Amino acid sequence: MPITNTITSSKSGSSFTSAAEAVGQIQEDINTPIWHVVLINYLDEGKLTFTDTFDVNTQALTSTRVWDDAAYAEWNTANSADRATIIARLETLGWTITDTVA
Repeated sequence: MPITNTITSSKSGSSFTSAAEAVGQIQEDINTPIWHVVLINYLDEGKLTFTDTFDVNTQALTSTRVWDDAAYAEWNTANSADRATIIARLETLGWTITDTVA
């Protein structure tokens, strides 16, 4: 059964005009290029799909990732400590992050 991971992000004081702009800023603030490469590999292998939506009024970027069970388990095991560190870093830069898994 697929696993859905929904990540909602917003940055205090932001005035982004598109999802692409918000994604670009969060990627710059994450500053961990290997994550992008690993996620692209999962996409290319058909083990992950994702969509980004952006609400210009609330400045909320919602990324919905749908994972293959085994791929999510692998990703989560390999990256849980890094993810906590990155979320903490983003929060110090004014981001509010909500990360849910269903």
